[in-house]
Amino acid sequence: MDPAWIAVFGTLSGVVVSTVGGITTSSLTSRNQRLASQRQLESAADDKIRQEVRESFVDYLSAYTALRDRILVFRNECSEASAPATLIEAFAPSESTDFNRAFHTLQITASASVSAAADAAQAQLWDLAKATEEHDSEAFERELAAGSPLRRALHAAMRTELGVRGDTALPSTQPRSRRQDLPIRRSSDLR
Repeated sequence: MDPAWIAVFGTLSGVVVSTVGGITTSSLTSRNQRLASQRQLESAADDKIRQEVRESFVDYLSAYTALRDRILVFRNECSEASAPATLIEAFAPSESTDFNRAFHTLQITASASVSAAADAAQAQLWDLAKATEEHDSEAFERELAAGSPLRRALHAAMRTELGVRGDTALPSTQPRSRRQDLPIRRSSDLR
């Protein structure tokens, strides 16, 4: 074979190898960038959903506490002998409305386990309100005592859904590696 043809074949095969390598590198890079972009979009969507769920949990717990506090105030203000039965919705209309709205939002956004725990807590809260409305001290004390374990079960279900483990919180503003070192403040710690 003529040395000129060897040089031509060598050059052409070098060009082919370089082109195939460039195309392969380009397609792999493009694919990896597309996958990274897709993961980033999915992560952003997951973070947004988690934030909305967290906000619905906070709204529900705030409304629950506000209504429960109004029920306790209502009981203290209305003695059995002096006041006729009054519906809690009449005594605390804004708290009742806010609680119902937060409850319905929670039913839409929460998992089945959180919804079930919220159903139980909500039913107990309305039983507490009914006992207060009817001036039934025995039922009131029973329902007041029944509320605490139901709220603990609700908090546990919410923490599980949000991925909070043990006594640590997972704030979304810190890297995952540091999140496990942060203590969480419980409502019992605030009393």
